[in-house]
Amino acid sequence: MRSLAYFMSVGRLGYVTTNAPTSINLVTPSNIAKLKGIPIFFFSGAGNAVFAPENTEVSYTMLRDANGADDYERVVFEGRGHLDCWMGVTAYKDVYPRVREHIDRVMRRGL
Repeated sequence: MRSLAYFMSVGRLGYVTTNAPTSINLVTPSNIAKLKGIPIFFFSGAGNAVFAPENTEVSYTMLRDANGADDYERVVFEGRGHLDCWMGVTAYKDVYPRVREHIDRVMRRGL
């Protein structure tokens, strides 16, 4: 239950923090720079009511602006909600191949 409380707290604040009671903002230029060279694939369902697709856009744009475009990708899957990207009946047809494509690209780079 502590995890849920943490997620609710950072959701209210709008940024990732350390644990309470300090709740120090971890979204700093220094921490963002530490993510350079780490390939990240942001994806969500267009109908995700839990984590709006705009949230991945904010993170994606922030990382690209700070660290360049090479390491980051983002896809929004139309017609999918919160867990549909992983557990949707047809996720294996459109989502899984796209995730695999990202993994293959990262592995070819040798990371």
